[in-house]
Amino acid sequence: TSDAGRPAALREALVLRAKEAGFDDIGIARSDARADLPAKLDRWLALGRHGQMGWM
Repeated sequence: TSDAGRPAALREALVLRAKEAGFDDIGIARSDARADLPAKLDRWLALGRHGQMGWM
């Protein structure tokens, strides 16, 4: 079954998967939380701040 229509269930599933993958903590934010973040991320990446995280 899909949890897409049930935000609380989807959140619980994501938290469980993250814990199973070894994460100590997980945070979930709205995708429209801040319009300025894409530009800030681009700058952060351009400055090489992502270190060895090549997937970024």
